[in-house]
Amino acid sequence: MTAQARSSAGSEPTIGIVAGMGPHSTGFFIDLVVQECELQYGAYNDIDYPRMFILSLPTPFFVDRPIDHIAMESALRNGVGDLARTGCDFIVIACNTAHLYHAQLARCVGVPLLDMVDLSVAAVPANAREVALLASRATAESAMYPERLSKRGLRALELNWQADVDRLIGSVRLPPAERAMQWQSLARRAVAGGADVVLLACADLTAISRDLVIDLPVVDATRRLAEATVTTWLKAAELAGRPRPQRGRPDPP
Repeated sequence: MTAQARSSAGSEPTIGIVAGMGPHSTGFFIDLVVQECELQYGAYNDIDYPRMFILSLPTPFFVDRPIDHIAMESALRNGVGDLARTGCDFIVIACNTAHLYHAQLARCVGVPLLDMVDLSVAAVPANAREVALLASRATAESAMYPERLSKRGLRALELNWQADVDRLIGSVRLPPAERAMQWQSLARRAVAGGADVVLLACADLTAISRDLVIDLPVVDATRRLAEATVTTWLKAAELAGRPRPQRGRPDPP
C-alpha cells in the first residue's frame, strides 16, 4: 500500500529519516524532532509522538579525501529506497552535504523528500542581505547554498574561513572553553565582514552551537529540518483523519 493510500485510510502517518552522516548525528537529530513535538503541540505521553522509521546510513565519506559523488549518490539512493519501501509518508535526510543530490533522489523515490536547503534559505529574515555561511567543506565549496540564497536576493559572504570552520567542526572533543574561543573568533569575523545573519549548515555545528554567542540572527539548518519534519507530520496526520495531538502535560491531581 502506498503512503498516500495509507494516509487516506486513516492509519498512522510515518516519518522516514535518513541519518548517520556522521554516525553521532542520528540520536541528536531524533532528539531535535522529539523536542519539536513538545514545542509544536505539547507532546507528553509516549503515544503523542510520531511513528518513525530511522535509518542510520553508512556512506563513503572520508575526511582526508574528496567525495566520490557516484558512490555517495548510490549509497543515498539505496537508503531512501529502503525507507520508501517501508511505506513512510515522507522522508528527511539529516545532512546538508547529502542535499547535493536532493534533485536526483527526489526523482527516484516515490514519496515526498523534504529539502533542507530550501527550508533554511526560506528562514533567513526578510531584512537580511549578507549571509555568513558555516558549513562542512563539501557543502561550502558547492554552489548549493549560494545559488539558493541568490534567488532570494541574498549573498553568501566570502570570509575565507573554511580552515577555521573545519577545525571547529572537529572540536567536539575539546574542552568547552577552548571551543567557545573558536566560536568567538568566527563570530567576530562574521560581524566584521558585514553579515546580517549566520547560517549554520552542518549538523556537527548544531551539536555545539550552544557555545556560539553573537548579536546576529542565527538560522540553523538542522533545527529548521526538525521543525519542518514535525509540521509536515502534523499535516499528514490531519489528512489521515487523525486528530491533532494536543494532550500535553496532564493537570496535577
